[in-house]
Amino acid sequence: MPRDKQVRGTAFQQMPGWYIEFQMAVLRALPRDIPQEVADKLRKDGQGLSENLRGILISEKLVIPGRFFMRVTLGMYSNNADLQQAIMSSGKMIDDYVKQALRKIKISSKKISKRIDVDLWEVSGAELGFVKSAPFSEICKQAHKLGFDLCPAEAIALARMQCNDIKCRVGGMNPISDSNVLRLLTLDGHGAVPWFSSRYGNPDDVWHPSQVWLFARPRRKQ
Repeated sequence: MPRDKQVRGTAFQQMPGWYIEFQMAVLRALPRDIPQEVADKLRKDGQGLSENLRGILISEKLVIPGRFFMRVTLGMYSNNADLQQAIMSSGKMIDDYVKQALRKIKISSKKISKRIDVDLWEVSGAELGFVKSAPFSEICKQAHKLGFDLCPAEAIALARMQCNDIKCRVGGMNPISDSNVLRLLTLDGHGAVPWFSSRYGNPDDVWHPSQVWLFARPRRKQ
């Protein structure tokens, strides 16, 4: 066996298991739509590729709190009534407050030529850095500092339709006014039945660090 292949083989065998698993995860995550000319340029410039990867991977900004929840596509329904019917048809229960709220929320037009994808992340108050209960306004401010955006109400509704579990997740969103009361759309459940409900959403309402939130995460420009 040529010496260079022996060296590479030995180096691979000496890598810790976690690093090999990380390599495989990176390979699986590589986008499949990279133009060939871009791939060829990066392949030929090994040092440049290494420096670019190091700049991306070894960075404090890489540590994103929480975890990816799901991707939803806005503009799939013609009107609010169709959206509500789709949620109910998926087997979810909707409380009366949310039924009223669903009549008010702005939904993207089905006529738009390009659908809008929104990546939703779930993150607890503790993961945002809170060690004690904090007002909703402060939670949103901290989430924004960490790179999150408020969720469109339509995105929360679509998430309820697609998600079948009963874990409580509160929408990090602009509250909806209901008879002078501000409310936040919420994914939760009663017994084993998934519900689409709401919570009070006044800016000074305090929330325990264990509460899990749904925020939008801006997608990288292609």
